Amino acid sequence: MCARYGSAISKSKRRHPRHGKTVETAKKLVVEWSPELRAVVERLKKLSLWLRPTLLCNLQGKPFTSDGFRSNWHRLMTKAIAPGENGEPAALAESFTFHDLRAKSASDDELEVATERLAHDDSRTTQKVYRRKPRRARAGLKILDSEGCLARRNFLI
Repeated sequence: MCARYGSAISKSKRRHPRHGKTVETAKKLVVEWSPELRAVVERLKKLSLWLRPTLLCNLQGKPFTSDGFRSNWHRLMTKAIAPGENGEPAALAESFTFHDLRAKSASDDELEVATERLAHDDSRTTQKVYRRKPRRARAGLKILDSEGCLARRNFLI
């Protein structure tokens, strides 16, 4: 998913597109359905359940307003970071925004794959704006240098 909440809460032009949802950005983008999503939709059709035209909707089946979505997200994040009943640990260590899902997706894959998924023309945009995982170094590993002497180096992992 692209993780643009405006796209998630807006009505699609076609009720159940076969190939994915068309997202209006600076350029036309079709977010393709995964095989898993397609299987879920097929199971729902067999159960004769009504499929809503939006991904995220309110209890009446209507798209959230922007304020309604933000309010619900905030309420759920507040609940998720609070300790549970009976001294249970919180479900999440810290809250995050819906938009953070887009960055997480970009950070978890190879740069080229993430750039294509986010429909960026230039991988530098993906790298600069969305790649948030820090580079990690393991300090003080002992290795032998080219002359066979013990040397200490930092290596990126």
